[in-house]
Amino acid sequence: MYAATVLSDSPIAYWRLGESSGTSAADSSGNGHGGTYTGGVTLNAAGALFGDPDTAARFDGVNDSVQVSDASELHLNSDWTIEFWARQLSYANTLPGILEKGDSTGPHGYAIWADSSGDLWFQRHNREADSGNGALTSSYRYFVVTYDGTNARWYVDGALRSTTPINLPTNNGSATLELGRAASYGNDELDEVAIYDSALSAARVSAHYAAGS
Repeated sequence: MYAATVLSDSPIAYWRLGESSGTSAADSSGNGHGGTYTGGVTLNAAGALFGDPDTAARFDGVNDSVQVSDASELHLNSDWTIEFWARQLSYANTLPGILEKGDSTGPHGYAIWADSSGDLWFQRHNREADSGNGALTSSYRYFVVTYDGTNARWYVDGALRSTTPINLPTNNGSATLELGRAASYGNDELDEVAIYDSALSAARVSAHYAAGS
């Protein structure tokens, strides 16, 4: 049910992170953006979705990540959406990451990380959009950040939490995309990470949350 709902909105990449063994993280979008588990990511962790046996991946906050090769559609130019389910096992390091592609302080990279108050932050070219305090907790929650060319919007558990006017430069970077880290590694469990080349509407975000909760 949940995966079908995600696929109906044509993600450009979709990592369910449900593998039980091996080092390959499949891209369920069919677009060939499979990743590689590195650092000893723990597989087969309890998943986020209600009534779905698909499992999740646990990142230890030391050296775990999923590495995905660069592709132009992952640069997130024009409109885009990043979607994932996550829970924090502990606050590790400084600004522990959910994902990163290149140097987010410059024009050719972006990242999502958490601060010590549970805020999630999207950054690109030192321009930031904040989900609001207490978003990331020890229980699974559903997160979406969208960009429509004018505003970045954070949704938590299907509800709009913040809208940030932001102007983002063109990204021509070739860095690897990594799940489970930004400037530092996160001690988190991640599930159902998807990227789209469109800004999902509030109605679609709500529908995705309803399908998984």
